[in-house]
Formats: sequence, C-alpha cells, structure tokens
Amino acid sequence: MKIIDGPLPGIFLIETSPFTDERGLLARTFEQVLFEEKNILTNWLQESFSRTTKAGTLRGLHVQTPPFTEAKLITILRGRMRWVTLDLRKDSATFGHHAVVDLNGEKLEGLYVPRGFGHGCLSLTDGCDLIIKSDNRYDPAHGVGIIWNDPELAIDWGIKGELALISEGHKTFGSFASFRETVGAIAKK
Repeated sequence: MKIIDGPLPGIFLIETSPFTDERGLLARTFEQVLFEEKNILTNWLQESFSRTTKAGTLRGLHVQTPPFTEAKLITILRGRMRWVTLDLRKDSATFGHHAVVDLNGEKLEGLYVPRGFGHGCLSLTDGCDLIIKSDNRYDPAHGVGIIWNDPELAIDWGIKGELALISEGHKTFGSFASFRETVGAIAKK
C-alpha cells in the first residue's frame, strides 16, 4: 500500500496493491509503520461498516465537536463513493476549503482525514460498502451538521437530477455561516 499526500494539508490518499489469483484477492488497507512514516500517529478506537444501497444517496456534511472530534480512515470495499471533506480546523490556513475525492471499490481505495474536518459523501453507484475507522467514539450530542448544498461553500457534488435519498435530519442542517456563528471552528482535541 502507498500513502500519498491528499488535496488538503493533513489528508492522505491510500492506494492498495491487491494480490489476486484464482482464489480471489488480498489487500492491506492499514499498516501502522507506513502511517508512522507519514507522522500519522492514530490510535483507532472504533470501526464501522457502512452500506449504501442506492446511487445518488447523500450523507453529510457532519462533524463532531470536542471532546469527540475524530480522525477517520475510510476504505471503500465495493462501489464508487464521492467523499467530501471540509476543513473546519481552528487557525487552519485552509479553513472553509473543501476537497472532493472519488473512491473506487475495485481498487480498494482509502482516505485518511485528521480531526477537525467535516465529512459528506455521495454514492456514485448502487451498493457501496465502506469500512470507517475512527480514533474517537461517536457521541450524538456532539454532532453538528452543515447543509450539503450551502451556496457559500459551492461544493460541486457532480449531481445531475434529483438525489435518490437524503435523510430528513441532513436536509435540516444549517448553513456554513450558522456553523461559524454557533461553533466557530473545530479544535483538534
């Protein structure tokens, strides 16, 4: 596997090199030593499996506030998913900037995102399966959302037509301006 600098400081793309033969495949999606070489010192506390059944399903943008901020390692196992990260880190030179990365399950691609970023995703195919490692536990009382189509952020999701699905809760997320007024920014801890 390779860890490659990503589109914003602190974000890394994870490329795997699956071994395949007539039996199937084997791919390494995490190796502590390689992460340490990139100065990514993360203790994973939680791992989740996510399945999105329909193309055009959108989740996010969401983030947890301290003390429940999270670094994440996202690995796609099946399908194609567009992952959006939004820099919400306090005192970051790229605060308010976002990056869009398409993850392909055929390549078992991954994405490392440090604490202080908001996350959103859009399924590009039916049947997207993801493994998501987090270095903190989920706490719904510390979850904050920013509406996915905020005009100030102007994220190009590449959506043509209607979304297949977005939860009622995510439809009611506030604006980026509202986030700045109520939360301000996300401290790392």
